[in-house]
Amino acid sequence: MLAEGTESELMARRLKIIESQLDRLTQTIRNLLHSTRQPEPQLKSLDINQLLETILTLTQPGMSVREIQLVRQLDPGLPPVAGDPSLLQQVFLNLVTNALDAMPRGGTLTVATASPSGSHPNGRLVEVAVKDTGMGMSPQVMNKALEPFFTTKVPGKGAGLGLSICEDIVRSHHGKLEMESEEGKGSTFRVHLPVPSPEVV
Repeated sequence: MLAEGTESELMARRLKIIESQLDRLTQTIRNLLHSTRQPEPQLKSLDINQLLETILTLTQPGMSVREIQLVRQLDPGLPPVAGDPSLLQQVFLNLVTNALDAMPRGGTLTVATASPSGSHPNGRLVEVAVKDTGMGMSPQVMNKALEPFFTTKVPGKGAGLGLSICEDIVRSHHGKLEMESEEGKGSTFRVHLPVPSPEVV
């Protein structure tokens, strides 16, 4: 409303107060999340494909009910990563669950792993991609998707913390979470995790 402009000086002043209070509230939430941050990851040599298979086994009954086709594209030659199994399971379970929620009338879920070429401070990378053919996101929603407490789900179906926590966990593994989406065509979330040298693991 401020961007569109208003002829009322009183209304403009009230909108600026609301904006400043929203900024303050956002900072308070960030401080709260910082104080309840995830524990430091307990790193061990980890087979990402095996971890994903466990998650897909857990979630497959829900896929059948929603008439969602699962496509596995897991690279059998994937190198191990240094990861915390419990924390990374939380990340991938959240991404798969979000993908299923985005396809209430059915669709295709693709889970793929690869070790793409490219430089990284810690060496090679492992990439995990979770792709759905669901509702997708507008650019405006994408810009806010990683913000704490932002959600497009109906009340009671999500608190909007999932992706924010996922990003924190991936970052704590010295990795990166990326997303691509197009409204009406689905979304793809990519997790990049470094493959450390043998002496580091």
